[in-house]
Amino acid sequence: MKLSLTVLPETFAITQLPSDENLPDWVSGDFYSITQTEDELSIVCEQKIIPENVRANKDWRALKVQGPLDLSLVGILEEISSILAKGSIGIL
Repeated sequence: MKLSLTVLPETFAITQLPSDENLPDWVSGDFYSITQTEDELSIVCEQKIIPENVRANKDWRALKVQGPLDLSLVGILEEISSILAKGSIGIL
């Protein structure tokens, strides 16, 4: 299978907030991801919207796998992650 990837033009950041914190009102935009566990509330979003007083790991880029993809496909992440690992590129 041949995958087509696009690098999104925006620069992203990852915040790690306390797990019991409510979703901040500054979270917005065309792309964001929210994950809440018992340990933390993680938000991935465009770094330009994150207030200066919020600690964030900045300067991440996002890759988009062109789709639509069949949800029964197996091995997509393995293929992408092994290519990026060969280039010493970390992933989240």
